[in-house]
Amino acid sequence: MPLEYQLANVLPIDSLVQCLSYSPDGEFLAFASVTGNIFVISGSSQEPRFRVQAHNPVLTLKWVKEPSGNHLWCGLANGLLLCIAVRPGSIAVAAFMMLPVGISGLALDPSRALFAVGGQSALKIWRIISLHDLSKSALTLHPTVLHPPAPSEEVQLRLLDWLNTGKYEGCLLISFANHGMICWDPESSSPRWSVNFETPIVSPLNDMVVVANTVDGLDIYSLPPGSHLRSIKYAASTSSRDRLPARFMHEGLAIMASTALGTVNLWLIDSGCALHRLQCNGKLVTEFNVSASGYHRNCSTIIYTC
Repeated sequence: MPLEYQLANVLPIDSLVQCLSYSPDGEFLAFASVTGNIFVISGSSQEPRFRVQAHNPVLTLKWVKEPSGNHLWCGLANGLLLCIAVRPGSIAVAAFMMLPVGISGLALDPSRALFAVGGQSALKIWRIISLHDLSKSALTLHPTVLHPPAPSEEVQLRLLDWLNTGKYEGCLLISFANHGMICWDPESSSPRWSVNFETPIVSPLNDMVVVANTVDGLDIYSLPPGSHLRSIKYAASTSSRDRLPARFMHEGLAIMASTALGTVNLWLIDSGCALHRLQCNGKLVTEFNVSASGYHRNCSTIIYTC
């Protein structure tokens, strides 16, 4: 049976969506706007569940699965971290001041109870005592930016991700916009390796990265040492320097990416063959995400914003 995606629903949203994320079990979908509104809806029916007004732009969202239920962590532009515990019929919200700058990266290592939070060139790693007490710090890290920016250019941390497989298991992957990527060892507080990629997307097995460029498509590299594997060409050029979003799909066997033609396309990683094209009414897709089932099964749910 050929792989196929069908449009299931169109959600009316009255402001620009900054980020969105499915819960690990696919039960909830959270998205947040630049005005500070955080919405959570049903992952299956898209029925509204609750809304939280943060009164500050939300830069990133992270779901955490606990025996007591789902927790949604929200990084704000003022350095606050909102922790929303989702319970049957109710929610509980707690706020913690984490950074002196906006939080653009969140990463959790459940096996070691470590939580990383970062923004611009600042990074802190916390050892979690309780989901309701994130004020206990294990250590604070300030990784070196690979290529120091011009005096007028601001360093922007874009990605934090704990590596959970392979030779560098337990290390933290830190990616900066236009300033490369660092594999950081929290035990020695030093980098294990670095590569000059700009805003890469890491595969589920941590063995390759995809870089969506601003000109003609995707470039795929091994990780590490960063050898070029192949390219996938399509219309990627935009009027700005912002890269169009891309995501790994189906256990890392395929990649989905937005194009400048107002479509979202799916390609096989090994061959670069196109599998499917999602029509988006000619509108530029600025963000999308995939439910947890989308990485493991032939059936997945995708949401995108234009």
